Amino acid sequence: MIGLGSTVAPLPVFPMGSFSSRQNKLNSKQT
Repeated sequence: MIGLGSTVAPLPVFPMGSFSSRQNKLNSKQT
């Protein structure tokens, strides 16, 4: 739920919220 608006900016191609939020966290940690 929290990753909905947060993921909309960095990952607009991801229509999902839960999956997108998880990927975003992984990407943030890797970069």
